[in-house]
Amino acid sequence: MNIILTNQCWFEVQGHELDSFKHVNNSVYLNYLETVRWNFFREFSMMEDLEREKLYPVVIEVNVRYMKELRLFDQFVINSRYWIEDNYIVSDHKAVCNDRKATMMKAKVKMLLVSEDRIVYDIPPHIRELFSAGEPILAHRGE
Repeated sequence: MNIILTNQCWFEVQGHELDSFKHVNNSVYLNYLETVRWNFFREFSMMEDLEREKLYPVVIEVNVRYMKELRLFDQFVINSRYWIEDNYIVSDHKAVCNDRKATMMKAKVKMLLVSEDRIVYDIPPHIRELFSAGEPILAHRGE
């Protein structure tokens, strides 16, 4: 049974993230997603295993839908879900603004585990086991 793992990351929009229209530049969302992704691996204690095995989670596909503008000092959370499809770790993300209670962005990301030699590896059994536990797991709920 493939279980969905979840995590949350909180952010506040900073001035250097804005474009000329004074809202978050579309490319900044990719930085937010990178922060969320690395927190996922850390929160589920996968970083040490991946480093020991010299495997790197490589993003191979990102699909982002920008729905509403985030503006300076908006506080928002990105809620994320992760699962395994074949040999991919797949995630979907939703950014929700605290003040407006609105979904600002949705994204789907696909990752593979790749060695230093750029060889794609199967997801190791101990990582697959995380996704086959009996119940969905929430790693972190920061506020």
